Amino acid sequence: MIKISVMWSFRLRARRTPLQIKSGESLVIELEVSVSVEVIYQCTKEAGTSGVQICTVDGESLQFSPKYKYRTSLSSSTLELRGVNVSDSGDYIIRDIRNKEDLHIYTVEVTDDSKHPQIQEKEKTPTSGTFYSSDCNLSTPESKC
Repeated sequence: MIKISVMWSFRLRARRTPLQIKSGESLVIELEVSVSVEVIYQCTKEAGTSGVQICTVDGESLQFSPKYKYRTSLSSSTLELRGVNVSDSGDYIIRDIRNKEDLHIYTVEVTDDSKHPQIQEKEKTPTSGTFYSSDCNLSTPESKC
C-alpha cells in the first residue's frame, strides 16, 4: 500500500485600491485587524527601492518607526497618516506578518495644488469685459431696453 500525502498551498492576491489626496490632508487606510500586520511604504517613482516599514499592528497595539511617530495614529481598524505631501506618494502595503502575504495595496498619489498658481489665479480673477443681460422683448414697441 502506497500512501500519498498532498499539501496544498495557495497565496491570496492582494486587493488594490488607488487613492488620490491633496497635500496636507490625511491618508486613512483600513487594516485587517484580525491578524498581525505591518504597513510598508514603497516609493513607486524610484525603481528598485525597498519598502520602509511605517508600523506594525497587533490587535489594538501599534508599534511605529521613529520617522512616523508623530504622524501616525490607530483608531479601531483604521490607520491615519497625517499631513501627507507629494513625497508620500507611492504604495502602502498591508502585509500579514505571520504568512508574509500582502493583503491590501493602496497606491497613493498626493497632489500639490500650489504648483499651478497661474491656474488658481485665473479662477479667482473675474473675466474682463462687459456683459449685458436683458429680459426685454424687442419685438414689442413699448419695451424699454
